[in-house]
Amino acid sequence: GLSWQPLCTARRLRSSRRLLLTSTKRAFWDSLLTTTTTPTALHHDEYEDPREVRTIKINRVKATPQRLAAARNTSERLKSSVFGQLHREMRTWSSAAFRRAYLGKGHGGQRRAFKVKFLGEGVNDYGGPYRAVFEQVTDELQADQLALSSAAGPSGGGAAEEKAGGGAGSAAAAGADANGDAAGGSLGTRCLLPLLVPGPNRNGQVGSNQDKFVLAPGPASYPTQELTHFLGKLVGMSVRHGLQMGLDLP
Repeated sequence: GLSWQPLCTARRLRSSRRLLLTSTKRAFWDSLLTTTTTPTALHHDEYEDPREVRTIKINRVKATPQRLAAARNTSERLKSSVFGQLHREMRTWSSAAFRRAYLGKGHGGQRRAFKVKFLGEGVNDYGGPYRAVFEQVTDELQADQLALSSAAGPSGGGAAEEKAGGGAGSAAAAGADANGDAAGGSLGTRCLLPLLVPGPNRNGQVGSNQDKFVLAPGPASYPTQELTHFLGKLVGMSVRHGLQMGLDLP
């Protein structure tokens, strides 16, 4: 039968969205980004970075997909991942710090909120390592082609590490461990990190959107919500800096 839906302002705006030129929407979007960008004072030496632009040390050697998949539980996997390393370094940052878009000499035209130092790798961050961090985070979140190792349960060191102030990833993994990480993950049904899972059509290999991922269903613990919030900040940062994270969401 026929269904009647009352008119509302939001529905009227949605129905008219195609009447707005892309250039108009883009100009409005860019003005918002510019207005909300945190200003960064230049260093007196133009080749030096301001102290507000911090350097984050990342160990990519221990964050290879194979090593992450071999971790005993989600806690260890998060702790070793590039995403988890970023979260530990940036979890206390203010919102204004995430909205920084500094562009300095020698950065190759890449706007940024921080600089990257890859441990054990002889590279300098002139823009490439900064972009590589966002690319690897995306790969970690959507990696579902490796069978995850089984474990008897979360390691006993996670809680102790969190009490010491350095185990944010361990605490965030507690909810995921309780939701079944102890039983391991089968190929193509779980991702390396607990925030995203393959969409139903990807698992069943039927219908459209088989390349898509969705947020992990079910109740989420507070630490897991914190990680999801942090992911949103990274996405916003990548948009502000002209990066495309390539998250395959519906």
